[in-house]
Amino acid sequence: EKAKDYALMHGICMRQKDNFDRDALHFAPFVLFPTPFPRDEYRKSVELQTVLNELMHKVAHDYDFLKETLKHTIKVDEFTGRLWNIYETIMSEGGPTQVFCF
Repeated sequence: EKAKDYALMHGICMRQKDNFDRDALHFAPFVLFPTPFPRDEYRKSVELQTVLNELMHKVAHDYDFLKETLKHTIKVDEFTGRLWNIYETIMSEGGPTQVFCF
């Protein structure tokens, strides 16, 4: 019960899209115990993470690549289309603001 309470309080619940009921929430699947994972595979994933972070950073900052890649998706996927509209608005206003910590 404590795990369910935690899930409810931390937004890990969802509503069914095909059988929508405003008063019914369903818990996202979760486990209480860790799943064993091979140490070598974990180390590989840690080493690969830096490369993936750099790739995601470069993709996120390449307007032309994003525009070309998402041009069909934004027409048929409402969520992605709305995100793209926000992105376009920000870019038309001069791009994101840089924040620096000293």
